Amino acid sequence: VICRLDENAVLRLTAPCSGVLFLAGCVTGTLSGFFGVGGGFLIVPALTFVTQLSIHRAVASSLFIISMVGISGVVSALWHGRKLPLVLTLLFMCGGLIGMFLGQRVARSVSAIVLQKVFIVIIVLVALTTFLVAGMSK
Repeated sequence: VICRLDENAVLRLTAPCSGVLFLAGCVTGTLSGFFGVGGGFLIVPALTFVTQLSIHRAVASSLFIISMVGISGVVSALWHGRKLPLVLTLLFMCGGLIGMFLGQRVARSVSAIVLQKVFIVIIVLVALTTFLVAGMSK
């Protein structure tokens, strides 16, 4: 673990830690952009691998990171004159917010180890689904 928490459970941003977090952000951003994979599937493992953050804190950090990246993407698209399908966007956003709050409530009552195992199963299922869909499209 390159990044460590201090006695108050606050991440100590040393030069090596900052560099590794920046590099991990670049790698996860590139992979997200290249493969179109949701950032959380890459950010959460990166944060838990590089830092001592619990999965609960890594998920919360990931959601914040994804929201900031999403907002910047929308602003960029609008700035360049692209039109967004507002009804579709609002429906998906509302569903996503409701799901996020429900997921947070459930996650609070689940131990970190169970949450990590569920996360792993979901990642494997997404990978298998992606593999099968890619095979069918040929």
